[in-house]
Amino acid sequence: MKKKSFGLAAAVAVLIVLGGSYTLLANHNRIQESESAAAESETGVAVATIASDKVSSFQLADGDTSFTLTKTDNSWICVQDETFPLSNDAASELVNTFTSLQAVRDLGTAQDGENYGFSENAPTVTLTSSDSTNCSFVLGEANSMTGDYYLKREDSGEIYTVSSSLADSFHKTLTDLAEIESFPTISSDNVQELSITKEGTTLLFESSTTGSVKTWQISQSQDGGKTESTPEKATVNTVTTLVDHLGNLSFDSFVDHKEENKEKYGLKNPSMTINFQYTEATNSDDAITEAESETDTSSETESETANETEPAEILSGTLYVGEQAEDGSYYVQLDGSNNIYLMSADKLSAFQGLNYDDYPESEEESTESETSAE
Repeated sequence: MKKKSFGLAAAVAVLIVLGGSYTLLANHNRIQESESAAAESETGVAVATIASDKVSSFQLADGDTSFTLTKTDNSWICVQDETFPLSNDAASELVNTFTSLQAVRDLGTAQDGENYGFSENAPTVTLTSSDSTNCSFVLGEANSMTGDYYLKREDSGEIYTVSSSLADSFHKTLTDLAEIESFPTISSDNVQELSITKEGTTLLFESSTTGSVKTWQISQSQDGGKTESTPEKATVNTVTTLVDHLGNLSFDSFVDHKEENKEKYGLKNPSMTINFQYTEATNSDDAITEAESETDTSSETESETANETEPAEILSGTLYVGEQAEDGSYYVQLDGSNNIYLMSADKLSAFQGLNYDDYPESEEESTESETSAE
């Protein structure tokens, strides 16, 4: 009797183990079949969320990163910092990523024994509509076979797989959404004056135009302006190249916007300052169009009056260059702006190693320029 009981118990145990194994295997196969089918599918699975024009709030939480955006009069602002220079286009694009969410595959609700990596600190995005309806998504781990990520909709418990590019949207930071200013539109054609100050020495380039000929002079001041050199003619091509470098400058990424943080970026006492004066760039096509639109019915006096042009307004700008970041880029800031950006060392290299002796005209160049002017 004892042998029969033992045999029966053993059989039951085996059945339990086999049953559990079958369940795990079935769940595993279900997931893999879904992933395989997704790989063959050319169209995604539309995930109903909230209409983009109905979203009033967007919240993202990802570890130490957390921010909330609210919409007022068709513009987005950051709740945690209303002075943050938020790009309305970047914010709208991020929100639209989730309102028009396309999953790779719908896996249904989670089954016992399935683990998708939805931890307590998993990245989460919550959309809130104007009628206070919430829709939250939690990002899980990546599938080792497909590279897609698991996504759970909190209200329904529905599990999806989504592309890695959509998963990247869960890791956006507020700085990724900042409005990046454009550098002034300048070139050798419209720059009138340029000065570069570094370590107490300033190189000053001043232009003058006679007819259609533009020439440059260079001078140098040292010890904070205590000693100054006499201006002398500069090689036009060399100065033109330098000024065109200035026109090619652009900001790489946003860093900060708070005045009290300038010191830690080396912008309280900049390592280099670039000052420039320029006239506003004009669109030649616009000028041609305007000229072509004029009629010949005006009197000679009216034509002369119309052709008169006022002197172009002289604008000025200053770029402050601070310390280097870990990646070798420099912290920079435009005068009149609170925003601090990164700019690559390559972009600033033309200004870092300036040598006065590289710019004055040689006697031979001076003779040639005088001859060509005649």
